[in-house]
This record gives sequence, structure tokens and C-alpha cells, in this order.
Amino acid sequence: MDQQLLDNLGVALMLVNLAILAKHGLNKAADKLVNSKNMSALDETWTAWKQQTKDRLNKSVDDITDYVSDSMDRMRNIHSYSFWPGICNRRASRCLFHKAEKPIPPNSQQQRFWSEMEAGKDDLAKKLDEGMGEVDKPDLYDKNGKYTGGRTQEELDDLARDPSHAGRIEEQGIKEREVGLDLEEQGILGRIVRDTQADKGSDLIDITTGIKWDVKSFESYPHGHTSPKKGAFTVKRAMDKIYGEFELGNSVIIDTRELVPEHIQQLRKAIEEDGIADRIIWYPT
Repeated sequence: MDQQLLDNLGVALMLVNLAILAKHGLNKAADKLVNSKNMSALDETWTAWKQQTKDRLNKSVDDITDYVSDSMDRMRNIHSYSFWPGICNRRASRCLFHKAEKPIPPNSQQQRFWSEMEAGKDDLAKKLDEGMGEVDKPDLYDKNGKYTGGRTQEELDDLARDPSHAGRIEEQGIKEREVGLDLEEQGILGRIVRDTQADKGSDLIDITTGIKWDVKSFESYPHGHTSPKKGAFTVKRAMDKIYGEFELGNSVIIDTRELVPEHIQQLRKAIEEDGIADRIIWYPT
């Protein structure tokens, strides 16, 4: 066989081996596909990969068929039976061959290979639909149904610790953790951790994207005060704080739960006019 044919055959065998390994690895991959929204992507990827693999296998089979058929054609004029016992007729003046029809129908091993792969994919899909079934995965909710992302109590505490306040867990830190976990559960943020930088750090880091987020919990009338001099909300003060975070390289989550609708509307307008909405997440969304 020439080198090109050997290369093609090697690629085909490699694909078969990888596919068999992939079939046994599907359940492990399921740990990372806990969200049912991944099913669509899984089906599309599976279909494309399977077709590509079949195309490569069929091409290699075609190449092998061509090579063998051409070799046999060159042997048609061989008269010695001793070279090809059982192929050439003892009485025939030459060996007669004909090229097989292409593509070669799948044999039992090929059929078994694809059926196992389909079974593996179907098994994965079933476990995803059933909430992963027996596949090991962390419990994303506590016994009260509250989302934790599979974190231990120590990890949850770390999410609320403020490194700027000696790592203490305070009311604002608890708010920031609550906001972050809710956005993570909704899929708006990826996996979050606490920023441990004490000076000029953020509150949360999305380790999926690497984006740092500072949570701003603006309040319309803190302690009932309506005067800006006593801390009542103003758009200018809020925008100054937002831009201050931008200068540190942080994006901003705006917690609006303590803002009256009028102030929310004013702040939204200012953010849209400044063209910075792409660095803002509103909470609740």
C-alpha cells in the first residue's frame, strides 16, 4: 500500500478507537452537562461528529477498495495457480476479478460500533432528562431548596467575607453573595468566587469569563432620609461610583431592591445615554 492509503487507514482506525473511548466517557462528560439547555448543542455536535466520522471511514474503505481492486486487475494475467490457490481456477488461463460495489455495506462490527455509540448518546440524554440519574454530581440546592451551586458551608461563608473588613461576614457581604448566587443559578454569571483582594478589588469574580463584578446596592432613602446630604439617592452620586469601579477594571451589578421605581428609571436612562449598559447587570433582572 502507498503512504497516503496507510495514512488514511491510520486515521480511520484512530477515529474508531477514539469513538469507542468517547462512548465510555459519555457518562463522565454528563457531569458538565447538568443544564438541560445543553441538549440541543449535544444533539447538533453528535450529528456533525458522527457524519464526519462516517465520511472519513467511507473514504478510507473506498481507498482500500480501489487499491485492492487495482492490484487484482494487475494480477489478472497471472497463470500460475501456485501463487493464488483457491482464487484462480486451475483450468483457467487467467484469474478473473471484479471490483466490489461501493460503498461497502457495513459489516456486523461496524453496525455494532454505531449501535453502541448511539446507545451511549441516548443513555447520556436520558440521564440529563432525568436530572442525571445515577451520575455523581454535587447537590446544587440545600435541604431547604436554596441554591448553593454545590458549595459547602465554608465556601458559602467565603463568598460573603469582605477582605477589606478583615474577612468579616457582614450584611452587605451577605447581600452580595445572595445576588451572585441568584445570577449564577439563572446562568447570567458563570461560577463565582469572592475576590480576595482587599485594596481596590471587586466583590465577585466570574471564573468562567474572568470578569470582576462589584455589587452596588443603591438605596433611595437610607434610614428614611430624603435629603441627598444625608445619603439619599442621586443619579450623579450613583454614576460616580459606577465609573469608579470601571477605573479599577470592574463591571457593575446594580442591586435595585432598595430603589424606588423613579430612581431606577433615572439611573437606567443615564446609563443608556452614556453607552455603558454592556458593563452593567441589573438585579433583579
